[in-house]
Amino acid sequence: MDLLTESNLYYIDYLPKVKDHFYFEKYLKFISKSLECLDLPEGMTEKHHIVPRCYLPDWMTKEESFKKNMAVLTSHQHYIAHYYLARAFGGKMLSAFKRMSYNSKYNTAVMPFDEETYDLLR
Repeated sequence: MDLLTESNLYYIDYLPKVKDHFYFEKYLKFISKSLECLDLPEGMTEKHHIVPRCYLPDWMTKEESFKKNMAVLTSHQHYIAHYYLARAFGGKMLSAFKRMSYNSKYNTAVMPFDEETYDLLR
C-alpha cells in the first residue's frame, strides 16, 4: 500500500487548517503503517475514521463516511492516533483526546506500549 499523504487522503477537503504539520505527518505515517498491518488480536480492535467524523458534512451518510476512511486499530493505537490528531489540529480533536485519556481502556498509564505500537510510532 502507498504511504498515506495529504494528496491521496480521502475527504481531506473537510479537514480544518493544520496547526502542527509535524504531528499531522506523524499521524499520516502512523495510519499508513496500521493499514498495512492486518494481523491484529481478535476482539481487541476498533474502527477509526482517518478523517474524523466531526469534520465530515452532515449530509454524508454513515456508509459514505466509512468508504476509504477507516482504519482498524487496537484500542491503544486508537489512543495514539487521537493524540496525533489533537496535536495537529487542537480544538475538537483535543477535546476527544482528553475524553479518551479519562477512560482506562485507552489510558497509557494503565496500558503500556506494546512492541507493535512502538514499530508504528517510528
